[in-house]
Amino acid sequence: MPAAPETLSSKFSRWFWKVWEKTYVLWFLAFVGLNVLAAGSYGWMAVVRAWGAGFALIGLATLAWCLVATGRARASVAWRPVQARILSSRVTRETSSPSDVDDAIPITYYFPEVVYEYDVEGLTYTSNKILFLTVNCRRVEAEETVARYPAGAQVTAWVDPRQPRRAVLEPGLRGKRGKYAKAAIVGAVFTAAGAAVWLLLPVFARK
Repeated sequence: MPAAPETLSSKFSRWFWKVWEKTYVLWFLAFVGLNVLAAGSYGWMAVVRAWGAGFALIGLATLAWCLVATGRARASVAWRPVQARILSSRVTRETSSPSDVDDAIPITYYFPEVVYEYDVEGLTYTSNKILFLTVNCRRVEAEETVARYPAGAQVTAWVDPRQPRRAVLEPGLRGKRGKYAKAAIVGAVFTAAGAAVWLLLPVFARK
């Protein structure tokens, strides 16, 4: 079957990441330079407070997306079940460590990545949604998830009848509330930390 036409947002995302891979160092240097210029004009306190506001906005955006994702998860139990084919299935690992601490213990995050395709009304769609949120998990849990969806397997995906591009392998919230709550907690922490920096920094600076 023919593949569904690529959306404008998908084209933009693909273009953006191609450009980013080739220019991210330049963007980083520009970012540092802008912070230095801003600090020279307005002072470092203003720059740090702006960062606090930015963190708070990121947190609020994360909370808003969690609400959307949770609503879609609830609705997905009534979506149309279709047969899907697993194209690829693997566990990815990301490791981070504070660059300014010599003896810092690296923190490793694991993510199950599953890509599948399905057919709706004569068109083939591709998705990578297991849940509506992507959250890190323990290695064993990631491996168990990948094992449920081996490459080449035929599985069931639930597809939004109004938007066939939207599909998920594990509908509903039963047994998964903790994963959605985890993302909400991250958003709440970002919001609280950013707001604290914005509000309290001037107070401590006056002491």
